[in-house]
Amino acid sequence: MLVVIQKRYVMTDERFEEILSKSESSILDFKAELYDFSNDRDDIALAKFVKDVISFANTIREAPAYIIFGAKELQDNTKQKVGITKNIDDAIFQDKIKNKLYPIPNFNYSTKKINNLTFGILEFPIRQYEFPITSIVKLKGIVGIGIGPCKWERRSSYEFTGALAGAALMKNQISKKMENALALNDWLLPK
Repeated sequence: MLVVIQKRYVMTDERFEEILSKSESSILDFKAELYDFSNDRDDIALAKFVKDVISFANTIREAPAYIIFGAKELQDNTKQKVGITKNIDDAIFQDKIKNKLYPIPNFNYSTKKINNLTFGILEFPIRQYEFPITSIVKLKGIVGIGIGPCKWERRSSYEFTGALAGAALMKNQISKKMENALALNDWLLPK
């Protein structure tokens, strides 16, 4: 039996402005544009997206993590609000990681309109996984993402560590452990 406890925050205008007022960190990133999957023949955009998902989902934290699209952090830590002109459905984001990562990370994508600008919000709720999220396929365009490496973000620099040695071994171990896994994360939630 797998039990997952999560805490989601409602994205009010006030909460969104609060997030925009913060600096980039291991749980917050700002990007001027969405990932461009439309002309991604070399899977470079896909690899960047997968890298970000692995990084944010594996980061141990006490609050949800976010990637905000349509805002860019300047050198003085202020934000340039540019908004996004195109949108990607959450189902497309979910489909992009299907069969590429294990365990499958929990995240959702939504948009927020503030002052006639639309922003994209990729939210990673607090969740403890039985294993670190790792790529189970080799991806083009990004060095260090492939079968087995585990990645997380710390202090805005990326660090890698070996997760499980080889996809076959990983699949076997995961199958056995997931049969009776209990993934509780209430110890991470603020009291």
